[in-house]
Amino acid sequence: MEYKSLTTPAATGGTVTEIDGYRIHAFTSSGTFTVNKSMNVEYLVVAGGGGGLGSTGGGGGAGGMLEGTNYPVTPQAYAITVGIGGIGGYSPTNGENSVFDTITAIGGGSGLNGTGGSGGGGRYSLIPGGTGTPGQGNNGGNGRTGAGGQNSGNGYNAGGGGGKNVVGGNAISSKSGDGGAGKVSSITGTAVTYAGGGGGGADAYRLCDPGIGGVGGGGNGGYFSAGTAGTANTGGGGGGGSNSATITWVGGAGGSGIVIIRYLLSEDLTPANITATNMTITPSISPCIEGSCTVTVDVTWTNTGETSGSFTPSIKIDTIPIVVLPPLTPVSVGPSLTASQQFIITGMTTGTHTICPDPN
Repeated sequence: MEYKSLTTPAATGGTVTEIDGYRIHAFTSSGTFTVNKSMNVEYLVVAGGGGGLGSTGGGGGAGGMLEGTNYPVTPQAYAITVGIGGIGGYSPTNGENSVFDTITAIGGGSGLNGTGGSGGGGRYSLIPGGTGTPGQGNNGGNGRTGAGGQNSGNGYNAGGGGGKNVVGGNAISSKSGDGGAGKVSSITGTAVTYAGGGGGGADAYRLCDPGIGGVGGGGNGGYFSAGTAGTANTGGGGGGGSNSATITWVGGAGGSGIVIIRYLLSEDLTPANITATNMTITPSISPCIEGSCTVTVDVTWTNTGETSGSFTPSIKIDTIPIVVLPPLTPVSVGPSLTASQQFIITGMTTGTHTICPDPN
């Protein structure tokens, strides 16, 4: 007998796509990555970006970004945490961490020179940028104290948030710092840049320019406006908010993070393959008297696949299914394991009969 189950994937969870011989699990919010076999995977883990500061504030730092290959996983459910972006405003917050097993990407620092995966930018008055986490991101840029009057172009400008690949830009007399650039990953089969820092908010009162968000989802700094939010699921930092003579604007929120895991499609489990590997009939030659005959049939089933399979075993006599004792119930056979079933056949007619597992 042969029994085939549906193909069992090596893992489930997240949004699943297949490309170039890989299966990719993308988590844009927290969830569970359930593994069905031991294997090695590649991963990208990006934390939430930091929120930008208002009123000529620093750009938010990018969320920490970690990548790796040949990471071992075993059959179990792995909790996936995708960090949300920090709140932008006058009291901005850091982004949240993203987590896959032992891998933790640190949330980006706020635009109030916050420390994080990448550091947030420093606000005006020579406030230094926040510190980034080694291996995950870079420091934020420094703020600057201005020295000119209204519309002078010599402003109190803010630093840009750090990015995965580049430090945040320092403020200069006429412009707030740009956000640091992020890093490209092709784990999805398409090149995407993640973890850019937010640009610093402009001193619009003195007609200074805002910082531009770093490539990789960083939000732009505001100019007579609020800072732009970091792009969702990139870990980009939020842009800093602007100011004028009478109005101040809030910073933008940080972009949420992402977790992506991939492995080769060849890691999928072989379906259950259950066959009858042994059959014993007792007695092998039975004297049937007046058409009444009882025999016992013992069958061993073996699963040569990698997944468990369930089936209801039976046998046929002369290709016709028969009712046997005891009542048959489904049997589950694990990978590389066997199961045994005994059939008792009564009332056989005289003559020569063929007894086979069903189906043969």
